[in-house]
Amino acid sequence: MKKHIFLLLLLLTSTVGIAQITVGIRLNNPLVYASSISPLYNEDGKKFNTYGNWGVFNSGVFARIPLKEKHWVLHTELLYKNEGTHLSGFDVPEKDRGPYYRESLYEEKRHFSLQYIDAPCLLQWEGKRMFRGYLQAGFSLKFLTHASYTNGWFNAPDENVTPHFNRLVLTGQVGGGVLWDIKRVMITADMRISCNLTPITGHKVRGVDFSNSTGFSLTLISVGVGYKLGYKKSN
Repeated sequence: MKKHIFLLLLLLTSTVGIAQITVGIRLNNPLVYASSISPLYNEDGKKFNTYGNWGVFNSGVFARIPLKEKHWVLHTELLYKNEGTHLSGFDVPEKDRGPYYRESLYEEKRHFSLQYIDAPCLLQWEGKRMFRGYLQAGFSLKFLTHASYTNGWFNAPDENVTPHFNRLVLTGQVGGGVLWDIKRVMITADMRISCNLTPITGHKVRGVDFSNSTGFSLTLISVGVGYKLGYKKSN
């Protein structure tokens, strides 16, 4: 065991440029962030109409670790992330539906909201100029902190449904952007797509079947500001 740990430490030492580690904060523009979960079905197998969860503010911290190989960087984050979906449908069994039920019955509206601590680890390829572009891809573990359900039609209060959802979800992430490398400070602006690779739950929650659903989120603008821990002024 000690031998394996030593080899792992040696590998990290040989590939990571410690002198230029950058740490900072990042936040998204809530006007261009959206998430959704679909497809969703009711207990009769009827598909709900789903639409995205917009206007949510996410924030956190990041660490940027240059590797010895040119152009390659290890990018890690720890973020608060809110995901969810709105859904609508008619909660009326097929056998009870008459020819005019759509006109005579109100449409049911619901909302699920899930709050996560998101911990992506991404491999990043970038240029070498002071102002440069980059591409990134990798995986993330999302840790569920709270899940709520709202029946919007009856103006009911949010219901805590956290026990019904998986506490840990694996996602795949891809993205890209630009950065400004300004002496001690680094500023980034990017977009990212995230898609769940493991299910958020394996059963129905409040009559909604999540068994075939996939969670998806899109961040069009996210800004980060970082400080280089090992910055040394050139002579």
